[in-house]
Amino acid sequence: MKRLIPTLVFSALAASFGAQAATPQDTLVVVSSLEGIISLDPAESFETVSSANLVNLYQRLLAPDRETPEKLAPELASGWQAGADGHSLIFTLHDNQRFASGNPVRPEDVIFSLVRAVKLNKAPSFILGEFGWTPDNVESQLKKLNDNQLQLNWPANIGSELALRLLTAPVASIVDEKLLSEHSQAGDFGNAWLRSNSAGAGPYRVSNYVPHEALLFSRNDYAQPKAQLKTVLLKNVSDAGTRRLLLLKGDADVAYDLGADQFNSLRNEKGVRIEQHDSAKVYYLGFQYRQQTATGAEQSGAVAGGALAGGLPIHRERSAERAIPRSSGFSAGRAGRRRLGPAVQT
Repeated sequence: MKRLIPTLVFSALAASFGAQAATPQDTLVVVSSLEGIISLDPAESFETVSSANLVNLYQRLLAPDRETPEKLAPELASGWQAGADGHSLIFTLHDNQRFASGNPVRPEDVIFSLVRAVKLNKAPSFILGEFGWTPDNVESQLKKLNDNQLQLNWPANIGSELALRLLTAPVASIVDEKLLSEHSQAGDFGNAWLRSNSAGAGPYRVSNYVPHEALLFSRNDYAQPKAQLKTVLLKNVSDAGTRRLLLLKGDADVAYDLGADQFNSLRNEKGVRIEQHDSAKVYYLGFQYRQQTATGAEQSGAVAGGALAGGLPIHRERSAERAIPRSSGFSAGRAGRRRLGPAVQT
């Protein structure tokens, strides 16, 4: 099933709480758990929390459309076309795009970003490995055509549609080659530095990061379009109940990832607005049998049905309108999705 992330936004009515008045109007204070962050490098990040923040720091060539995720929308690329050989794509970059450093976005940056992700060979690199790219061959598969075009080739037996989808993953985020060359250590492509900094063309850049405490974003004034808020402060608050209290006291503007109980208690709270947005997170129940039997499948179906009917934590998520039951392991916007009921596979 697919989860809906509840974002609880403290509205203008929250001014009556007093504490909010100390926060500048162009600053957003967010309380969330930051414990899962290992790295802010898109070539390394594969945790939910850090990956969710990469979209604020980086852009890719293209991304799923926000309103209709089945469709693809351009980001740094203004357009693309499939090659006649079925194993290539040509991308045209937008004019006058710049990284937060002020450096222009070039085809060389795109090539560098994909090459470094494959060569670093961190957790998310398997996604780009679907192209058949390896540390040994990836450089030969990417080519600059002119000052705003490049060509991607791949040896794997995949079509251009799947290739485009792979390029929407965070690991395909485009980084600033010139900036990272200044922070490279022992051939690490700037990986050590990028774990707590940023080198992207997204709406924000990392101003400061204190692990397990806080993450501060400042607006990238070169971004197109420019973000409305100048500063975003993410505070690490591990306990969901505490996040709820900070929201109610006016010490936070936004609280992420509240449990079903906190979520329901805030539905009618004065001054609180609930925003729900789709997430690709999937909850599932896994079973292991010593023998593959029809009885096992029947048992799996019974338990899965019970989870949706009530009695298990997964049901509480659904009852709070924070989850949608599905008949496959694919969420909305992905091929193979079905919205019927629990999937049972043996």
